[in-house]
This record gives sequence, C-alpha cells and structure tokens, in this order.
Amino acid sequence: MTPALGLCLAVPPLELAAHRRLAVRGEHAGAAVLAVGEARHDSFATAAMVACSTSTTPVLTAVTTWVRSPVATARAARTLAELSGGRFTLGLGTMPPAWNRERHGIEVKRPLARLSEYVAVVRAAAAAWAGAPVRFEGEFFTVTGYGDEIASPPGHPVPVYLGVTRPATARLAAEIADGAVVNIVHTGQWLRDRLVPATGGIPRVVMLRVVVHDGSPAGRAGALREAREALTPYRPIPYFREIAHAEGLDPDELDDERLLSRFTAIGTLDEVRARVAEYAGLADVVLLAPPATLAPSRSAFCYDALLTLLPRPAPGPRGDG
Repeated sequence: MTPALGLCLAVPPLELAAHRRLAVRGEHAGAAVLAVGEARHDSFATAAMVACSTSTTPVLTAVTTWVRSPVATARAARTLAELSGGRFTLGLGTMPPAWNRERHGIEVKRPLARLSEYVAVVRAAAAAWAGAPVRFEGEFFTVTGYGDEIASPPGHPVPVYLGVTRPATARLAAEIADGAVVNIVHTGQWLRDRLVPATGGIPRVVMLRVVVHDGSPAGRAGALREAREALTPYRPIPYFREIAHAEGLDPDELDDERLLSRFTAIGTLDEVRARVAEYAGLADVVLLAPPATLAPSRSAFCYDALLTLLPRPAPGPRGDG
C-alpha cells in the first residue's frame, strides 16, 4: 500500500509565520501528519503553533531530542496533548555523540540504556498525578514525587515514537515505543534491509528530504547542488558514513549523483511521486521535507509543489512569508 503523506514544518529558512500558513494549507490538503523538528526552533513551541493553527490533523515532533530532563519533556508533551485535543505524538530521539557533547554537554557511554530510561520516565511523568506520582530510580535518572501536586490524571495519552537511524535503536523502538520515526538520513535499501526488520510491526513514519525542480537541465543541476549542500553537514557524522558505505558509495564524494539521489528525492513532481511509491510496505507515513539549506524562495517553491502531492488541493496563499 502506498504510504500516506505528511509535511515536515518549521524547517529553515522560512519564518514561523510562513510555516503557520503552511500548517493550515497542509491540513486543508489532507496531510496525514504535520511534523516539526528542532532544525532551528524549539520543537514544542512550534508544535503548539501547528496545533493551534489546525483542528484535525495529527501533530508529531520529528524529533524532540533528549536535551531536556525527561520530566520537562513529559510536562511539555502533556501540555501539547491537552492543547491539541489528543492529536499530539511525541517523537523522541538522541543525537550524534559530537552534538550531544559539544552542544549540550551530554556525555553518554551507553546511549541505548539512557534512552530506554528516558522513555520510561517520560511515560510515567506524562501520566503522573496525585494518585500515581513518579517514583523512579535508575542508572541515569532519579525522580521522586513528581505528580503529587497534580489533582487529576491527564485527559489524553501521549504516544511516544522513537527516532531511529540504526538497527539497534529500531529494535529498542519495537520493544518500548508506540512507533518509529526514521531519520531523514537514510536510503531505501537501508530502510528495507536494516530498519524494517528491526522495527517489527510498530508504525513507521519516514522522513524524506525532497528537492523539486522543473525538469529542465538547469533545474536539475540546481537541485543536485542543493541536495549536495544539504548533505554536506552530515559528512562527518558516523551514521551517514555507515549508511553510504553499506550502499557501496564513498561518503566523501558528494558530487556523486548516485550518493545524492539515494539520500534525497530529487526530481520533478512526477519523479518525486514515483519515489514516494517506492516506500510502499516500508512506511506507514512519509514526511516530506525540503532541505533546511535552501534559499527562501526555493523553500517556498518546494513546499508549494509538495502540497500538490497531498490528497486534496490546498487552498490559500503561498507559504513563502
């Protein structure tokens, strides 16, 4: 079955006002999910913006990273569940070790064990109230008494999806999460051979970086350049290199069109539509996202094009701020 389609919002360079309008247009166009990440803005704040701008479409963080305490994450997620009327799902993930260390001072020797504890505390704190306060003592986190001051249980549950890139995290998602959010840095082969078997039967939401062009030679050349610029920051990241090597490609050869096209959907709308169809049986939802490195006019062009791929035409003004 062809996967449903959603949009990744709050992606630079467009300002938040433009993304608020895109959220409205995405809901009108039939997006299965509206997702926000942390490429520039706070994921919870932008999820609140999307939730308050829409009324029926599910809202997902793809992903909120583990830089907050698990209780702070749970409190924000619970707030969003109430604000959205139960439409919110917490997509939760880690980061490359260098980003953990250099940007947030998190030094982790056993990331899977820490992530497992983190999710356990988030779940307990999201459901906590005076009748069921959190009592948790683990290797990484200790929480005592959170919820004592909350008079009643929450009105909406908070589903937790784990961001996955490698099989080990995908297996953890299958064990402890309600679903998986597949990293935008992936290939179809990596997803099919490594991640789908590891996630088992849980829902899979797959992020797909998309660069749309008009089909002309100049348009294609520009789109390849944009795809290369989007991948360049990932070149030193271990998981990007691992996935590229698994494809038989050199992660340092960013001029290789094979490398660019494996990690990015590059093409006309018809070509992007065909690329999405390749995710049949691999993804329940594909989240379409222009690169964060595009110029504002190009980002707006890509979003306008991607909206036409959704089930219904999207009325309203362009989302170009």
